Parts: sequence; structure tokens; C-alpha cells
Amino acid sequence: MSVTAEIAVVYRGGGRRWLSLEAACRAEAKKAVRARAWAADMVTTDEQGRDRLSIPQDWYVRMVRTLAHFHKSAFRRRAVKA
Repeated sequence: MSVTAEIAVVYRGGGRRWLSLEAACRAEAKKAVRARAWAADMVTTDEQGRDRLSIPQDWYVRMVRTLAHFHKSAFRRRAVKA
């Protein structure tokens, strides 16, 4: 097997590169939810010094899903205009 190079579309979101638009939108949504939680002082630190969100899990899942949908829609609107 030989190594080959090919051109692929890469999406950026949440500070990383992703191979799918959905993954990039989810990462950007998680980043936005965490930023809001920090601003609202909804982050606690556990025994090991790791930051934990002190928000209900169902709220977090719903916000990430909703914001990911908004990011995906905004990306597609920009792609159509270009």
C-alpha cells in the first residue's frame, strides 16, 4: 500500500478541524454553551481541579443540539451566497 495525497473539505469549529459539517457545528455549539456557563458562573471545580458544568444534562444536550442546528443553517446560508 502506498501513501497518497488527496484534497478533502475540512470544516473548522470549536478550535479544531473536522471532516463533517455536523461535527464542526456540534463543537462550536459546545464551545458557545461552555462560554455562556462561564459567564453565568455555572462552572464548578472538582477534587482533581477539572472544571464541571453545574447545569442539568438534559438542558445541556438540548442547547447543544439547538445551537448546532443554528450554526449549520448559518453556514449553509453563507455557502449559498458565495
